[in-house]
Amino acid sequence: MQTCWLAMQQFRLVATSLRRRYDGATRVQMAQDGSRLVVANRNHKKPTRSDLVYLEQSPDFCDLDPRTGSSLRVYH
Repeated sequence: MQTCWLAMQQFRLVATSLRRRYDGATRVQMAQDGSRLVVANRNHKKPTRSDLVYLEQSPDFCDLDPRTGSSLRVYH
C-alpha cells in the first residue's frame, strides 16, 4: 500500500476525533445466546457503526499493579 502523506489530515484533527470517540465508547457484552454483542448498561445508547465499543474496563496504570506492569512511576 502506498500513501501520499500530503493528502493526510492534520494529526491534531485525527487525534481530536479519536479522543472524542474514545471518551464516548460504550461497554458491550455477549448476548445470552452468544450470537451478538449487546450494550452492558441499558442506560447507555446503542453504538453506531462508527462508535468505539469495548468488552473490558482498561486497567488504571496510575495504580501500582505488577500484573499490568504498572510500576507507579510519575514523571514531571
